[in-house]
Amino acid sequence: MDGHLQETNCEQELSKAVFTPASFRKELREGKQYKQSTAGICAGYVQANVLMLPSEYFTDFQQFCLDNFGPLPLLFASAKGQFDAPILTVDESSDIRTDIPAYKVFKNRVHITTKQDLLEYSDVLKNYCFFYVGCSFSFDRLLISAGIPLRYTDGKGSGNVSMYKVWQIIKEDPT
Repeated sequence: MDGHLQETNCEQELSKAVFTPASFRKELREGKQYKQSTAGICAGYVQANVLMLPSEYFTDFQQFCLDNFGPLPLLFASAKGQFDAPILTVDESSDIRTDIPAYKVFKNRVHITTKQDLLEYSDVLKNYCFFYVGCSFSFDRLLISAGIPLRYTDGKGSGNVSMYKVWQIIKEDPT
């Protein structure tokens, strides 16, 4: 499949497609919806999880990632208000406000809505930094080719990796 989707039955077609990162971002920008796990959607490419933080936390969170590179392998940290990730997308354009299948919006730690893009929040996001950290989906194909079954890809599991919702405040070690 060439990665192009028809307007009808988009979710079903997208779940079968194998995209390049650029073609997947293009589909999302054109309003195509995608509600399944993105595991394997751009096989052979590095996939990232994205954290959006007010810019005043940039230095602290960047250091936190560097100190915890195992669970938080930092691939790229944007400048304040930088919506692209040129080091990750090379010759292709990217825009963090439009290039993810869905965005959960939280206010005071409460999920208030899910949006297809964040363009309406552009003014607020100019004061944010974006951290791209490595995702385990990047090496799924290697595990599968080595004979290691992955429950979230075999049709028997939930269709996604295990995740935890944590609202624990991380305190600095006083020692």
